[in-house]
Amino acid sequence: MRPMSPPTPPREPDRGGGFLGSRTLLAAILALAAALRLAHVLALRRLPLFDLLVVDSAAYDAWAQRIAAGDWLGSGVFYQDPLYPYALALLYRVFGHDLLAVRIVQVALGVGTCALVAFIAHRAAGRVAGNLAALLLAVLGPAIFQEAEIDKTAIGVFLLTASFALALDPRLRARVGAGALLGLATLTRGNLLLVAPLAAVTFALQGRERAVAAHPAGLAARLRAFARTPSARGAAAFLAGFSLVLSPVALRNHHFSGEWIPTTYGAGAVFYTGNNPANASGGFEHVPFVRSDAAYEEGDFRAAAEARSGRRLSPGEISAFWFGEGIRHVLANPGFALTVTLRKVALFLSDYELPDAWDMYFLARYSPVLRLPLLSMAWLIGLATLGIVAAWRRSEIVRLLTGFTAVYTLAVIAFFVFSRYRLYVAPSLAALGAIGVVTLWERVRAGELRRAIPAIAAGAALTAFSLSGIGVPPKREHLYSFVTLANLYEARGDMPSAKRLLLEALSRDPDAPEVLCGLGRLHLAERDPSGGIELLRRCVVVDPAFPDGWYWVGVAEFRTGNPGAAEQAFLRQLAIVPGHQESRMWLRLMGR
Repeated sequence: MRPMSPPTPPREPDRGGGFLGSRTLLAAILALAAALRLAHVLALRRLPLFDLLVVDSAAYDAWAQRIAAGDWLGSGVFYQDPLYPYALALLYRVFGHDLLAVRIVQVALGVGTCALVAFIAHRAAGRVAGNLAALLLAVLGPAIFQEAEIDKTAIGVFLLTASFALALDPRLRARVGAGALLGLATLTRGNLLLVAPLAAVTFALQGRERAVAAHPAGLAARLRAFARTPSARGAAAFLAGFSLVLSPVALRNHHFSGEWIPTTYGAGAVFYTGNNPANASGGFEHVPFVRSDAAYEEGDFRAAAEARSGRRLSPGEISAFWFGEGIRHVLANPGFALTVTLRKVALFLSDYELPDAWDMYFLARYSPVLRLPLLSMAWLIGLATLGIVAAWRRSEIVRLLTGFTAVYTLAVIAFFVFSRYRLYVAPSLAALGAIGVVTLWERVRAGELRRAIPAIAAGAALTAFSLSGIGVPPKREHLYSFVTLANLYEARGDMPSAKRLLLEALSRDPDAPEVLCGLGRLHLAERDPSGGIELLRRCVVVDPAFPDGWYWVGVAEFRTGNPGAAEQAFLRQLAIVPGHQESRMWLRLMGR
């Protein structure tokens, strides 16, 4: 007897919606998405940041160039998520080291994500909902901003959305593909590891009730019957696809360390970054003994862990050490930890885009696209809430989207919040928002306004909270972006532009340590150590643990003829950052 094929779930009426649900309108929306993203990319092309990369972008670029040159295996356990540099390397082999080509590919991925969201919302609530979901994501400001960065977010969000779209098909090969796509997405954001088992359980439980009803005789019979259900086989297929992608990475990491690490060993350090005595905001804060640069971060965390433990540690032990340190801090300071957690929740739900290497509000001065009245996360979160309340009971897709959003949100809050971290929920929020709008419109047309009130109230309440700014910094240009762009102008040899930016930043906040240090370093670059030393001294007075602060004080002291003061400054730097090799080098040159 031939086995029955998995049943296809019933689909709701297409509800085409005329022009609003037409493919022509969807094509226009996707064209708008592409135009906005390309215009933003081209607006940035005249700035030094377009080709001179910093922080994680610089690390990914250097890593990708090594891979493209033939070093495909690399060395050591992965510390950062590996998929993006390998994808970059492939692009470099095809196009050469062309960062414009990379950004255009990422624009295509962003447009593709809009198309996938249209498919998901269409499956749940018809073509009008699909087109609206695509429009919401097409004009979302943070998505436009992030997809122009040399960063893993664009490819990660696309793969995650493609995984969800494929998971709507219950056939086994589709579930294998969905698991594989989620595995690839996990290689861009490690906390997606938490999503895979929960997704598999969700798929498996879809057939639980039928299996139990058919075999009431006993637990063993029920379990055997359950294992034979299409839902259980689909869940197993999903996990098989997921494991298939992560297995080569785990084998590679095992080859170098003897430890089974499925993705990276940096999770413990990231957890400690968000859960330590120096982080009271819930966003990214400098860990006092770690330089906030991908070129140094791994080494600084390793050196500090080995110094505290008094022995050499393997990669897995380093990650476990920092997880332990973070957990001990939380348990020893429950009130502090609770306050920070609430701030993380507020940051995740807020309208504020917490900056990383670059600040969206700062780059708006150079990009006309970012100055447009684009959709912000507050409105997207509010619309998604409306959709959850309005369509929770009627749509399994809504329940799946909501479950993913909740799990991923908790996974981010457990660490710390960045704008690019929460962008992974933007596609599901866009789909939920579009489903909600269409559902409410149908109820209003049917004269069921009373049934729409709870959803409207919930959406309005969360939108108001997001826009209120409670518990989050005000929207403003982040001073670090002034300093970073000034450094790039300096690297290009444009000292006047660098100084103009730093002086503007100093006028905004005369006691900002990052600006004081940046301007002091510029004086050193201009061979004016006496002009820079007072600024650098002010920097370490304002923030004695400022990254690299004491190092630059030492350089300035040495150049102004104070070797004793320079030695003390370098020693202070090493006391804060044990792995600061530049300070050690200076001390050796000074014969210390």
